[in-house]
Order: sequence, then structure tokens, then C-alpha cells
Amino acid sequence: MRSDMMLRHVSSLTPGAVSLRHSTTVASSSNASGSLMRSSQAGRSLQQKFYENRILDRYTSQEPKKVTLRQLVLFGRQLTEDKLIASANYVRSELPVRLAHRISDFQYLPYIAGTNPHLQMVYDLYWRAFDEFRKFPVVKTLDDNRRFCDNVKKNLLEHSQVIPQLGMGVAECAELVAPEEIDRFMGQMLISRISRRTLGEQHLVLSEQFDDDLRAHLGLRPEESFAQLGRAPRGFATQRIGIVRADCSVAQVVH
Repeated sequence: MRSDMMLRHVSSLTPGAVSLRHSTTVASSSNASGSLMRSSQAGRSLQQKFYENRILDRYTSQEPKKVTLRQLVLFGRQLTEDKLIASANYVRSELPVRLAHRISDFQYLPYIAGTNPHLQMVYDLYWRAFDEFRKFPVVKTLDDNRRFCDNVKKNLLEHSQVIPQLGMGVAECAELVAPEEIDRFMGQMLISRISRRTLGEQHLVLSEQFDDDLRAHLGLRPEESFAQLGRAPRGFATQRIGIVRADCSVAQVVH
């Protein structure tokens, strides 16, 4: 095993994990930063942290599967139950991979930057979301999908303040981290956040539109239970395509 990988395993899963590239920073700041570690993860055993990083490595070894706007449009049209469930399982398997890569970015920050409370909060949110999505069972039915959507909604809400927290954390660490390192870190964080939220929100809206159209198709009143929508009738499909505006005019938006 490479020396840098061994160092990352033995270090903790908190964003204070030591980077080989920043060993001099660690040596000069470990005493000052030790008192700042307030995460609940800080008290875990090295064996548990090693195990958790082994789990993380299984996901960081995978590359995110890219999806284009054209693919979102083509997939969303003529949306059937099977396609909706396939969408749920794609999002379910894709989000932990993307989150794992961002958690890894946190781990390679200099130790003193990783102990910043704002960055620590974002790290903890990412780890909790990663753990929830990787453990969510395969979606097989419409009811499974509704439970999955509830989980996605919860995470989107919990992560709504990530940008301000990242901004404050980076500002407070400006003198501790090289500017190019901050730019790289923030660029990856923001681009990944946009892509993750696009995937999550697209699936949520597709699911809501599918249920709404199915309810209308079956003639159900608003107060009638979704339990009656256990499975869509054979051949049922909806034409709506989630958050995508197929008639969007870029010129009009710019003006």
C-alpha cells in the first residue's frame, strides 16, 4: 500500500485527517488545533476509523457516471413506472460515489483547516448523507421510491446551508491554506454540489409528477391514500420531464 494511502487510513475520517503534502503544517499546528476537535467522530477508535476509510475507498475508486441535459430530457419523456424506479436506483447508487469523492477532498485539507467548525459541520453532513444513501436498499416498487424520495428531500433540506458554511470556513482558513488549494477545493465542492442537487431534484420532481398524473389517471381525490397507487396500470406514462424546461430560451433568461 502506498505510504500516502496508509497515512490516510491511519488518520481519522474527520476533515482533520493528515495529508502527506501538508506534514509540515501538521507538525506546527497539532497542539493548537487539538482542542478544536469537537466532532462526535473524534472519540472513535483507530480501528473503526480504518474500517470506515476502507468503506470510503470502495466508493472513491469509482468514477461518477456523467449525465447530460439531453439524457435527462430523453429519459423524462414517456416516463413509465420501470423508468422511474430505474431513475431512483441510479440516483441511489450515484450520490454516495459523488459524496465519497468530496469527503476525500476534506481529508486532504491541512489538519488545522480541517478542524474549522464550519468545515467540520459540512464534513459531518456529507458523511451522514454518504452513509444513509449507501445503506438505502434497492428500490423495487413505487412505495419504495416514495420512501427514497423522502430521504432525498431530507438531505436536500439539511444541506441547504452548506454554501454559507463553506464560505465562512474557507474565509477563516485563508491564511492557513495556499490560494490555489482553496480554489481547487471550492471549485470541486461547488460543481459537485450542483450536479448532486440536479440529480436529486430531477428525480424528486419526476416522482411527484408521475404520482400526480397517475392519481388523475385513476380518478383519485386528493385525500385518497397513495396506497392505492402501488403499481401503475400497464401502459401508463407521463410526458412531463421534471425540472427541465424544454421551452427555455437562453437569450430570454440572459436579458
